[in-house]
Amino acid sequence: MSGFERFVKGVGIDPLVARKAIPKHKDILSEELLISVVLNATEDEMTWLDADHFIIEVRRRKGGGYVAVLIWVHDQRWRYYVYRVHVMASRGRSKL
Repeated sequence: MSGFERFVKGVGIDPLVARKAIPKHKDILSEELLISVVLNATEDEMTWLDADHFIIEVRRRKGGGYVAVLIWVHDQRWRYYVYRVHVMASRGRSKL
């Protein structure tokens, strides 16, 4: 271990998100995708709600169009916690 790994935050996913949202949108969502999006989000994709909470918006291709995926995240200092996911119709190109 190089020593850098201990500074990387983990990502937790709320059980309700894992049980309901991911299976409902399994063609565009997975736990791995949520973790990747949270860890690799740019400032352009983040909207800060307060000092500890932010929303990440990404677009995914679904069928013949695109959907916007909104991911609510709580920065708990030692990890990021995904506590809500919302998928809605969108126009525009995919950011992923």
